[in-house]
Amino acid sequence: MPRFEPENDRFISFDGAELGLTVWEPDVEPEIVIVGLHGMNDYAHAFHMAAPYWAERGVKTYAYDQRGFGRSPGRGDWPDEELMREDLRTAVRIARAEYPGATLAVVGISMGGAVTMSAFGSERPPEGWTGLCLVGRGCGGGEACQLFSGLACGLDRGFGPVGSYGPRAL
Repeated sequence: MPRFEPENDRFISFDGAELGLTVWEPDVEPEIVIVGLHGMNDYAHAFHMAAPYWAERGVKTYAYDQRGFGRSPGRGDWPDEELMREDLRTAVRIARAEYPGATLAVVGISMGGAVTMSAFGSERPPEGWTGLCLVGRGCGGGEACQLFSGLACGLDRGFGPVGSYGPRAL
């Protein structure tokens, strides 16, 4: 069964794969929960500066090592992209189930931003999310990136400047 196991530093994904997990806990019940995806040649520790800052402000962050990176299986091997998308869908589903009333944001850095764009631009986007933050999103071009860029521009027109979703900045 998919789940976060913070006490064991792991995220059990949809197919039983054990992915490395780092969690930054606030001292209060979180109003905002972040699922963080790191960039290329990195791992969950990519959030080691931002997540403690967010935790001091009541934000809980779950960052997992994507397949092929950090503490996750297949280190050094490029994983199937659909597996990466399904890991994100699963992580969002778990975070939403644990905090049904919280604002739920996905923060993708570089390659993590590309995985985020790919998942949210797919026929089965993650469900239950509230906001997205793409930091230096990795995108080498192609149809998927063009489609998502158009969507991002549409969101910008509908909700204000890209990156300022919600009543307060993270």
